[in-house]
Amino acid sequence: MIHLLHDAWIPVVRKNGDSGLIAPHQITSDYDTNPVIELNASRPDFNGALIQFLIGLIQTVCPPESDKEWTDRLDNVIPSDVLKGHFKQIQDAFSLDGKGPRFMQDISIGDEKKNSVDGLLIEMPGENTVKKNTDFFVKRDTVKQMCPSCAAMALFTLQVNGPGGGAGHKTGLRGGGPLTSVILGETLWETVWLNIIPSIKFFGDAIAKQKKSMDMIFPWFGKIRLSDKKEKTGVIDVNPLQMFWGMGRRILLDFEDKPVGACDVCGLASSATVLTYHTKPHGVDYDETWDNHTLTPYYLDKEVYRPIHLQPGGITYRNFMGLIIPDSSRNIKVSRTVTNFQNNIIRLKRKSFKKVRLWSFGYDMDNAKARCWYESRMPIYLLDDEKKRELFENIVSNLIFTAEYVLQSLAGSIKDAISGHGNKGKEPVDLRSRFWNETEELFYATLDRLFFSLGNVEQIDQIKREWYRMLVGHSVLLFDYYTQVSLISDLNDPKSVIDARIKFKKFTGENTKKVISLLGLLMKDSMEEKKL
Repeated sequence: MIHLLHDAWIPVVRKNGDSGLIAPHQITSDYDTNPVIELNASRPDFNGALIQFLIGLIQTVCPPESDKEWTDRLDNVIPSDVLKGHFKQIQDAFSLDGKGPRFMQDISIGDEKKNSVDGLLIEMPGENTVKKNTDFFVKRDTVKQMCPSCAAMALFTLQVNGPGGGAGHKTGLRGGGPLTSVILGETLWETVWLNIIPSIKFFGDAIAKQKKSMDMIFPWFGKIRLSDKKEKTGVIDVNPLQMFWGMGRRILLDFEDKPVGACDVCGLASSATVLTYHTKPHGVDYDETWDNHTLTPYYLDKEVYRPIHLQPGGITYRNFMGLIIPDSSRNIKVSRTVTNFQNNIIRLKRKSFKKVRLWSFGYDMDNAKARCWYESRMPIYLLDDEKKRELFENIVSNLIFTAEYVLQSLAGSIKDAISGHGNKGKEPVDLRSRFWNETEELFYATLDRLFFSLGNVEQIDQIKREWYRMLVGHSVLLFDYYTQVSLISDLNDPKSVIDARIKFKKFTGENTKKVISLLGLLMKDSMEEKKL
């Protein structure tokens, strides 16, 4: 069986296009000639879990002490052999099999009944679904065996995404289906390091930092804090680093039968495969004091910060506020890694940082059921001038608030247009996702123009107006698309469609007080004064 620190099990792609497996310390191997560029797992959720695994490793064993060390290490990477030495201090916690502690597993539950290994995959049908024979879309028995590498990825993916699993089976440290945001660099090392927090910032108090014993960081390494007596685990009870290694589920992979075969997940031949696992309820029950995971944005709810979770519709530019810039209107704070990155932009610009994006991803969960996996990549605009950054963030807010207003007006107008003859005028189910997705390219093109126009007030105003005209223009096309069916089928009075269209264009007029306020436009009088 593999050891998750010593053996090569992580699928990656190098600069020259070669793909292969590496051990964690090899993320900096051949860095000057042929560096590892990105992860290359067979499933997108595995890639999302693996990047958190690597970030968690570095944050645990060799984080920078200060901002200066953090920026210096981007160019002066930690050599592969040095990383290997760092990892030795925690190697006993990363065996996938064996008699001692097993990675992310509870070795005390081997007598529980065996479950098919496909139960580790979040989207697979549960026991009740199979019993009711309602697994129409995702079929049972499509995954019967996994290679050890994929089994490890599936196990960690399940623990970090933490969906509910029935009575007593706890969700993850961030609840079920948390949104994770990761700053992307040009190499895998850059991506990992850009998401590390200097120790002086990571540990909020000296007491927490003193809890260095392995069982305080890795819950499976010692006596697991079970929740069978409704015991909660707060951030003060253990080391804050446990945010990367949370274990809400009690699972034990079964290695008794290890047949040779091809993995049903990655398709590769394996000298041993995993067929089943054991599970038992009452894993670690994390309380609401875990409001500081470094890779997740949080929202304020009744004086408690809670992690953002994915919702139907996915991740679009409407989420730019809350992912890249704070959203004070909804009390959303960006992740700690994004904050750390923004606070170090002056240092980063001196290092000629050019291309930076934010990779956001996660499962949209309906309790224990996975509705969809979403991911997105957004540009991060580097502004080292505090006033310009504040101006840019305000403009972005203007654009998004205005888009929301136009969408609400559009939805209402379409419902008005198709009402009548007993039809209640329901909003088209795909309207909102189409609106956000089809105007996204326009949004980022507008931000690119604004980024280079922050010193010119009139030019900013003109760009805003052009954005708005194109936004309304596309919305009119959507209106016509959704109402023409009504006209053709004669479900409605054509006059109601015409009236609704006129009403929409009236409400979204460029020079209405509402639009001027939302977009922060210059009034015509003030524009004339600037010309004098």
